[in-house]
Amino acid sequence: MLAKSLGIAKLVTFAGWVDPNQVPAYVAAGDIFVGPSRRAENGRVEAPGLTFLEAMVAGTPMVATRMGVSSTPWPTRRPACW
Repeated sequence: MLAKSLGIAKLVTFAGWVDPNQVPAYVAAGDIFVGPSRRAENGRVEAPGLTFLEAMVAGTPMVATRMGVSSTPWPTRRPACW
């Protein structure tokens, strides 16, 4: 496992599938949200931007890469409407 080889296995959690009703609690509990959002070989991707929006709503700082669908420019502050 990459996290173990990097010496950070005790610092990160790979939760796997989470019941959709529990997602907000998981995202809010994190110190940071990292979303590389890569496209699978079969072409399937996460709903574009949904996970990033969930992190924004929870107020969790996020890191996006320029890979896949996450190349969208995300605002650096929570919009006033939230």
